[in-house]
Order: sequence, then structure tokens, then C-alpha cells
Amino acid sequence: MISTFLRPLLNLSRWAISHPVWMMVLLTLGAGLSTYYAATHLVVDTDTTKMLDPNLPFMKKRRQLERIFPQDKDAILLVVESPVAEVSEEAARRLKKLLAPHKDVFRSIYLPTTHPFFDRYGLLYLETDDLQNLVNDLAQAQPFIAQLYNELSLRSLLSLLSKAFRFEEQLPVSLDPVANRIASAFEATLENRPYLLSWQELLFEPERAVGFTQHFVIISPILDHSLMLPAEKAITTLKSVIKEVSTIDGIPVQVKMTGEPVLEYEELLSITRGTEIAGLASLALVLLALLFGFRSWKLALATLITLALGLAYSIGFAALAVGSLNLISMAFAVLYIGMGVDYATHLALRYREYRLEDHSPKEALLHSLRTVSPSLFLCAVTTALALYAFIPTPYKGISELGIIAGTSMFIVVFVTLAAMPALITLLPLKPTASWKNPRTLFLPESVAMFPYRHDLSLRRATFFLALISLGLLCGIEVDFNPVNLRDPNSESVQTFKELLRTKETSPMFLTALGEGEAETRILENRFEQLTTVEAAVSVFDLIPQDQEDKLMLIDEMALILGPQLEQPLTLQKGKTSLTDLKTFLKKLQQTSTTALTEETATRLETALKQLIEQCQALPQKQCQTRINHLEFTILGTFPKVMEKMRQGLEAGPIGVEDLPEDIRARWVSEHDIYRIDVLPAQDMNILGNVREFVREVRQAYPDITGLPVIYIESMRVIIGSFTQAFATAIILITVLLLAILRNTRETFQVLLPLIMATVITGAVTAIIHLPFNYANIIVLPLLFGLGVDNGIHMVHRMRQLPPQRSILTTSTSRGIFFSALTTMFSFMSLAFISHAGIASMGKLLGIGLFISLVCTFFILPAFASATDESIKPLDEKH
Repeated sequence: MISTFLRPLLNLSRWAISHPVWMMVLLTLGAGLSTYYAATHLVVDTDTTKMLDPNLPFMKKRRQLERIFPQDKDAILLVVESPVAEVSEEAARRLKKLLAPHKDVFRSIYLPTTHPFFDRYGLLYLETDDLQNLVNDLAQAQPFIAQLYNELSLRSLLSLLSKAFRFEEQLPVSLDPVANRIASAFEATLENRPYLLSWQELLFEPERAVGFTQHFVIISPILDHSLMLPAEKAITTLKSVIKEVSTIDGIPVQVKMTGEPVLEYEELLSITRGTEIAGLASLALVLLALLFGFRSWKLALATLITLALGLAYSIGFAALAVGSLNLISMAFAVLYIGMGVDYATHLALRYREYRLEDHSPKEALLHSLRTVSPSLFLCAVTTALALYAFIPTPYKGISELGIIAGTSMFIVVFVTLAAMPALITLLPLKPTASWKNPRTLFLPESVAMFPYRHDLSLRRATFFLALISLGLLCGIEVDFNPVNLRDPNSESVQTFKELLRTKETSPMFLTALGEGEAETRILENRFEQLTTVEAAVSVFDLIPQDQEDKLMLIDEMALILGPQLEQPLTLQKGKTSLTDLKTFLKKLQQTSTTALTEETATRLETALKQLIEQCQALPQKQCQTRINHLEFTILGTFPKVMEKMRQGLEAGPIGVEDLPEDIRARWVSEHDIYRIDVLPAQDMNILGNVREFVREVRQAYPDITGLPVIYIESMRVIIGSFTQAFATAIILITVLLLAILRNTRETFQVLLPLIMATVITGAVTAIIHLPFNYANIIVLPLLFGLGVDNGIHMVHRMRQLPPQRSILTTSTSRGIFFSALTTMFSFMSLAFISHAGIASMGKLLGIGLFISLVCTFFILPAFASATDESIKPLDEKH
């Protein structure tokens, strides 16, 4: 059966031996044309949403949500923070102003926490008791505010504080917080540190950072998925703009980026940076492995040229068959090199073996082709079947990888049987006396005979190891959160995980859609009864409660403050002098007040005294400049707070229809579909919490969607695709081997190392807590293909050997070892790069290859020694 397909290929090989130059010219021209076609037709699509079947139910729900509420699709989130609430708010608004002109880069910019709507209606969102307390405080502070409106200066404030210490005036806030912040201003001025007193924090005493010192900017970028870095232009623009708001009024502002476009951008950058170094290290190690394995630079060079030619043809096929590569199918080149080197290695080492037996170069080459090509062809067929088994799966990313990599196995056989004979003819091998060892080409006989001498013990050990490993498979872990695969030191990952820890900022929320107000309220109430839910939020939560009572309190506040708020309020520089500071210090020292704690009073007095002494040592102009700066640090934010207070006094009753369009459109569609966001009650950095959150909410409402659902369902589809593909591949390969080998025992021997290596590798990952994830699961087809190939090469060669010779002394075992070694070297360096997903690929492949080699070299011979069937070459038997 095999000879029918091999005959034309072997005729091609003979022609290559006779016309090596012409063969290389034709192959090189073909590779050049293939590369040119790929360069002009093959594109890269980095849109991760296209890597799964769009008809999957959870993908449909995701698209439905994005179609109805497109504002947050592919959104970039800026987290703006500073020590001062007013500075954080100003920074967020400046960012929007600076980004607005870049309409070719950003579709929209939205400020959820600093929207102008909340300046006017913000007081309505306070609890009624809190608003009442604010009214009471402002009533007592009305003279204080009136005096500052008459003269907004540090002199005026210090005069008020002096009276307050003697209980002549009542301030709207506790004196200790005010005095401590003023003391901080004194100390910061002494040390030339940036500082700004936040009157907003003093008046409202926020219990959380969100909406005060922490604000958000939601940006919808224009992405170009034909580029390797679709968000590069948007992120480059953002970084440039962020630099312009790095400090405001001397206060440092921190702006951190996250969101899927930023996470993917930094992920690709970290992969690129890490793999550049890892690639060079891998290349050096692979070259060393080939040189050491072949002990000939000519054979190593021939192998590398053959790999390069085959890769060029494979890239051309990818352009022709698929047309575009996704982030998964891009890995076909890695799979090709990992498995493709196997073919050239076996042919080269068999040729070397025959040359060591003093065959002429042509005889050695022809004999090598005749004895090795059947197993090479069978390996290509079985590996292609294993990869083609992914085609019908709903995981489109791996499905396309199966098409390209599977067909590449036939390409590698064709190129190996065409290019290697031509290159070996042009670079004939001349063995030296130091090479020659007539008995073993791999392991010493004492080691090579071990699996035969202890075959019964090894078979028993294999049985018990299989039972133990099967039991351990229950402990296999799956990490479905792609954020955990990325560089943990990148800004986007750190920011994302920080947000996950806080209930009100977690991006891992779920979303439901309600038709009409009645259904929305029912669903919202149902979600809020769940233990894993912190809150359910809809547009109705944006409508303040108890509006009538609150509006009455706001009217009362307007009467208290009077028309003075309509007056412009500007800080009057130069009104405060060193004499004013000395006067305040003197009154502070002379007054025995209970309005301050002893600690606060001492701190305030000490700082002011040192500041006066420092100022006295300076020239008068410098001293006044320092006092003016001190005045700004204490009162600079006061006008902004009072302006927000003035706007807040203009609040009126509001309903859903009164919300600004850009706010309302995020919660209610034009067809009256309502959005309900379900916020988690637990830390979403913990995978168990994510699973429980999704499970419980789904029980209440099956049509839920959101990041947690997408992460869990995507991983479920991926695992299902791999399970389906591997089951299909095992069945197809078993049927094919039975049809070709016509021997159940030999078929079992071919599959045994693969099955054992798979089970043991799974058990080891459970023991060392190495979870399967989106990245390292791609390694499994490579391990599968190499496992099948190794079994075929071993069984085929054992047929050709006399019974008294161990397979582990042959060039076949040497080829398997060094082929695995080159693959391991090409991946192992990845285990040390910062990208956690890529690092796990290197670890899993290293573990899997090592276990596969142990199973191939020890378990397979131990079981094979039990057979009494005469050994015949594969091509002679059929």
C-alpha cells in the first residue's frame, strides 16, 4: 500500500541524486514564488473574537450585546489617580479635551465619573441623611463662607481659624482634619514638596476613592486588525497625551491603561521582546544539537536548508488555502519546524549509518531512501490525520492551524525526499576513523539492553504507573482567564487585577438584557438576592431616590448660602504676608483651645514656626513668593468646590428621559432594550469565585453574558475541541495503522508510547500545578504528532533489526533523541520569558517531550520484546 504512493517520490529522489543542481534550482525557484505569493496574499488577522465559531450560543449573545450597546466594544479604560480629588477630576477632563481632536484614532471618549451632568445633579445622589448633615454644616459655616467670598486669601482663612479656636466661629468641618491638612501644607512648603489641600474631601468625607481621587475615562479606539498590533496607533497617541497631564498644579497624576486592546497590545510586545532573545538562544542550541547529533556540518546544513524550503512552501499553501493567519494558526511555523526536523534527521542519520558501514555515498543514500521513506510517509499521514481532526471543531483558530500544519506534513515529506538527496549528493559525507563504532550509534549496549533484560518488571511498572496517573488526572487544572497568561509586570495586567479586587470597579461583571421597565426591575431584584452578587445596576439606579425631600434640602441650602455663590471667586494673591503668619502663630500659642487635639495643635504650631524661621532667612521677595505658593496649596481648590456647589443648587427633578443621551444610550437602546450589569461580591482574581459567580447568576437568568461567561465558555469549547480532535485522531490513526501494518500487536506498540506519555504528562501537570491554558494547549498537537512518529520509527526499525540487537543502539533511536532535543531546545528557552502563557508552553513541552522519550526508549522495547514475530522491513512486508 505504501509503495504505491512512495514510488513516484522515490523516482524523484533518484532524479535528485542524478541532477542535484537542477533539483535545488527548481526547489529554490518554487520556494521563492511561494514566498512571494504569501507576501502579497497572506494577511494577519489579530481579531481574537474570530477565533471561535460565531454560531456558538455564548458568542451570539456577546454579539447581540455589542450590537445593541456598542459603546464598550474593544474599549480602552484609563484609570486616573492622584492624591487630590480636584486634580484627578481635572486630569480626566483634560484628557478628554486633548483626545477629542483625534477623530481618526478614537470613535468616542466618555467620562463616567466626571460627566457634567453629575456637577449639576450630584447632590441628589447623596443619601438623604448625608445631604441633611451637609445642609446643617453649611448653615453653621455661612459666615465663614461669606468672609472668604469677601476676601479669598490665606490671611482671611487664618483669621477665621483663630476665631474658631476660641469658638467665636463655627467651621463646616471638624477642626482637626482642617488643621492637620494645613499643617501638611506648612510641612510640604518647608520641604519643597508638591501638595494641594482638597476641600472636596474635607466637605464630603468620601469613603471610597472612586469618583474622588480615582476617575475613569472610557475610550473607543479605531482598531486595524490587518496589523500585528491593531491598537498601536491609539495607544501611541494615548501615551503622548497622558504625558501632558502627568502633573497638574505641581501634583503628580498617574494614568494607567487597561482594556482588551491594551492587554493584547502589551501581550504581543512582551512576546516579541521575550521571543527575540529566546529565539536566538534556541537557534544556537538547535544548531549545537544538530552538529552534535550528526557530527557533520554538512548534514546539519542540508537539514536546515531543507527545513527552510519546506517552510516557504508551507507559507505559500497557507496563503492559498486560508488567506489569513490568526494568533493561533500563526503557530503552524513552530509546529512545522518541531515536526519537520524529524524527517530530515532520520534520513540524514540513516545515511550516516550506512556510510559508517563503508557503503559508497550513492549506495548509502539509495539504501537510506529505501529503508526510511516508508516510515517517513506513514508518519506524515498519521500526523496529518491528527492535525486534520481539528478541522471540524468549533475552535476556528485551531481548525485553520489543522488545515495548514496537516498539509505541511505532506509538504515536508516531498521536500525532504527531493532536497535532502540533492544536498547530500552535493555535500558528500566523508566519515573519519574517530566516528566509527560498529556496534552502537546511540546508547552503550549495557544501557540499550536494559528494557529487554527487565521487560517484565517494566511492563508491570507501566501498568501500575498508568493506574496512578489516571487517578491523578482528576487533579488537572484549567486556567480559563487569559489575563493570567500575560506578563504580570505589565501596566495593563496590574491595573486590570487591581480593578478586579474592588467590587464596584471589577471589569468581570455580567450583563443581562431586559425588555421594558417591568422585566428589567424584576431581573434586577432577582439578581440582588444572590449571594455572589454585590449589586445589580440598571438605568433606574441612575435616578436618585427621595428626590422631593432632597430637592427641599437643596432649596434650603440655596437660601442659606444666598446669592453670594453667583459672585466670581478668585484667590487674591499677595494679601497674606509674613506678619499674618506670625500673628496666627502668636494667637495659636496664646490660646488654650479644646477645638484641637494636643497632637494636632503641636504639629500645626511646630510646622508654622519652622516655616516662619525659614522664610525670615530668605530675601523679602522670595519669602513672599513662598507665602503665595503656600496660599495656593491651601486655598487653590476652594473656588472649584464652590463652583460645583453652585451648579448643584440648580438641580431639579430628573427621570430616565432627562438623562443626557450619551449616558442613557449606555443603558437603554433606541428599541427600549434595558441593560442590567451584575457586579460580583467576591474577588474575581480567584478562578473559583468566577465559576461560582457565573453558575449562580446563570441559574437565575440563563441568557447572561459578559467577560466571565466568555472566558469560561471559550475554554470549555477549546477543551472540547481538543478532546474531540484527539479522540478522532486516535480512531483514524488506529484504523490506518491496522490497515497498513496488518498487525494488532505492532499497532499497539506504535500507540503505546503516545498514550502513556499523554497520561503521565497530564498527571505531572496536576502534581506540579501547571494548569492548561489558552497558550500551552497548542503544544498538545506537537506532542501528539511527535509521539506517533516516534512509535512508527521504532516499530519500523525493529522489523529490520536482527533479534539480538537493541533498537537503542541504532541511528533510528539517535534520530528520535536528537529530533526531540532540537524541538525541546527550540521551545525550552520560552519557559524563561516574562509572558506567563508562552513560558507555560515551554514548560509543558519540555515535560511532555522528556516523558515521551522515556516511554519510547524504555516502555515500547519492553513490550516489543514479548513478541516472537520475525522482524521484517515495513516496505518488504507490504
